[in-house]
Amino acid sequence: MTTQYVGEAEECAAVALFSEGQLVSFAPPDEMRRAAMGGEMIELQTASLFDGERLAALPMVRSVRQVSARDLLITADDAGTALPPTLAAIESAGGTVVSSREFRPTFDEVFATLVTNHRATLAAAAGDAATQAGTSTPTAT
Repeated sequence: MTTQYVGEAEECAAVALFSEGQLVSFAPPDEMRRAAMGGEMIELQTASLFDGERLAALPMVRSVRQVSARDLLITADDAGTALPPTLAAIESAGGTVVSSREFRPTFDEVFATLVTNHRATLAAAAGDAATQAGTSTPTAT
C-alpha cells in the first residue's frame, strides 16, 4: 500500500520510509517509533519544581527533557521497566509524581524526526566529502 496519509501507515504490519530517494527505515510501526525517538518515552508531571537532570544517571534512562518546571519527558529502553525506578528516584529526591504515562508521539512526528535526521546525515556526509576532497571554501584572514 502506498499512502500520503501517515496515520494510515501506522496501521500496516511494516512501513517503509523514503527520503531524498533513499530508504530511511523499514520496520513495524512501533519499532520505527522507538528508532526515531531513541527508545520508549515516559511523560511525568511532578507536584512542584523538579530538576530532571537528577534522573539522567539512572542506567535505564537514555535522556531526560525538561518540558517545564514540573513536566519531564524521559526516553528509556523500556518504559515499563524504567518507570518504577524512575518514580522511586524522584521520591527519594524529595519529589512527588502527580501523573505518569507512556508517551507515544504521533506517526507524523516519527516521520518528521526520521526525515530530519536523514537530511542532517546527508548534509554532514556532503560536508565531510567536500573537506576530504579539498573543495572546501577557503577563508581569508
